[in-house]
Amino acid sequence: MHAVRVAADAAPGEIAVIRLIGTLPADWVCGQRVEEDRIWLRVHSAGGAGTDVVHERLTAALREGSPGWREATPRL
Repeated sequence: MHAVRVAADAAPGEIAVIRLIGTLPADWVCGQRVEEDRIWLRVHSAGGAGTDVVHERLTAALREGSPGWREATPRL
């Protein structure tokens, strides 16, 4: 997932990514690259959840836990 900050008063990237990672199941593995206004998050479900499930969970977490952030590009 690639997310961008769209509101000036939104939390910076470092805070937003912590909020996102904190909502994930403990058996999910993730790597991130963070800038003040951008987040790149790569997540893999060790428990076997499919990519659609992972993406839906991340999208919901971003929307609910990180106001002022949105996914940068639609997933194809």
